[in-house]
Parts: sequence; structure tokens; C-alpha cells
Amino acid sequence: MTRTSGNPSGSNRNPTGGGPYRSLRTQFYVVCAAHRSAILYPADPSELVRRVGAVSSTLPEQFIATESPNVTSPDVNALTLAAVRYCTAGWPILPVCHPTADRLVCGQTPRDPETAREWWSDQPYGIACRTGVLFDALQVPPWLGRRLLPAVEHYASVIEIERSLRAVWLFLVTAGSRRIPDLPRAAAVRLYGKDEWVLLPPTPTLGGSTRWIAHPPKPQLPHSLTLQWAVVRTINKVRHEIANSRQRRP
Repeated sequence: MTRTSGNPSGSNRNPTGGGPYRSLRTQFYVVCAAHRSAILYPADPSELVRRVGAVSSTLPEQFIATESPNVTSPDVNALTLAAVRYCTAGWPILPVCHPTADRLVCGQTPRDPETAREWWSDQPYGIACRTGVLFDALQVPPWLGRRLLPAVEHYASVIEIERSLRAVWLFLVTAGSRRIPDLPRAAAVRLYGKDEWVLLPPTPTLGGSTRWIAHPPKPQLPHSLTLQWAVVRTINKVRHEIANSRQRRP
């Protein structure tokens, strides 16, 4: 059954008992060092400290205030406006959990801009988009993205997703093409297609953000196969340059 009202997590009211920004003042995150994830616990800070007491720095989980530099505070208004714009343009957007932005709140897409406004005004959700519908997304490391960008920056849309100490670039490409066998299977090179999703700006992440590297007024989609082969050629060229530089060393 498609939800048309309330928030996408299933509740018809704000579970924090007020605006999402107001409640952040009295919330704490438990950050797991092993998984670099966080869990949000609403509580009065003084009561939380009284009950829990001091936490040793050697423990894998610690209580930290929301002002921690590892957690990006969401701009609820900016997220809401962006969600409405994407929905108005017909993009199949999805709500993403905050602050980790690593999983969906639900698999439902708001049916219209007003529903999107209601969902994102209720909670500071991140914004994702289904791939394989309007476009696929080719993920590459930033150094490779910078080499590919000059050929497509005047018409293509490119997103940077930064998480803590790691960043990737996403080139939006035509939907429906398969991954070519020659495309490297390194962790930072990936083609997102049917039944997958990617983050959209201005979604905040844990220790980072999501932003447009290139987003022209009238973007066009590079063909997926064309850009995949461009990745293969660029990587081979870099490998050749490295091999030549090593041979020239005395």
C-alpha cells in the first residue's frame, strides 16, 4: 500500500514531539568506532550523564554531543526544498536515514511534491534516487573523475559524495546498459543500475556531505557504455604513464 501522508517511516506524527530541529538540542549520538555509524538517542543531556556517567575512551561506543565534527547537522529547509524540486521534476526519490545516510527509511517514493514536502518537513531525511529508471550512475574515485570531467562537464551531471576520509564521484549516465567486462572491479569503481539507489545533494553524511560537481541548467546524460569505456582508457593511460616514469628513473 502506498503511503500518501504522514512520514515515510510509518508514523503520522513527529516521534520527537516537535520540530526536528528543536529536538536535536537534547539528543545524543552513540557512535560506533568499528562501523563508523551512529544511533540517535533522544534524552535530556544532564539526565543521560547522570545515568550513564563517564564513558572510557577505550570503549568502542561513546556518547558525544551533536556538535561533534563527525556529524553534519542537516538543513531541514534545504533538504525539503530539494526533495520537492526533485519530485516536481519526476525523479523517483527516496528518504534516507540521518545521520549515516547509508540505508533507506522505506522503499516508497512520494507520489507528488506535496507528499515530499510533508515527509521531509517531518524529519531531516537525506535524499536518494532510484537508479535504472531515469538514469544509472557510474561511480569512480575523485582522481579518475577529474580526468573524465573536462569531456562532459558542459552537459553532464556529476555528484561528489564524501564520507569521513573517503570520497567518490558519481556520473549520471543513460539507464539500462550492463557493466562492461573491462571495467575495473575496484571498490571505488561501480555502476549503479536497476533496483539500486544513490544519494543526491544536499544530503549530509557522517563526516561529509553530498554536492554537485557539475550540474548544468539543461543536463544531458552521457551514454553509459561510452563513459565506461572512457574509464577503461583513462585507467590504462595512467598505468602506462606510471610504467614509463618508473623506466626513466636512474
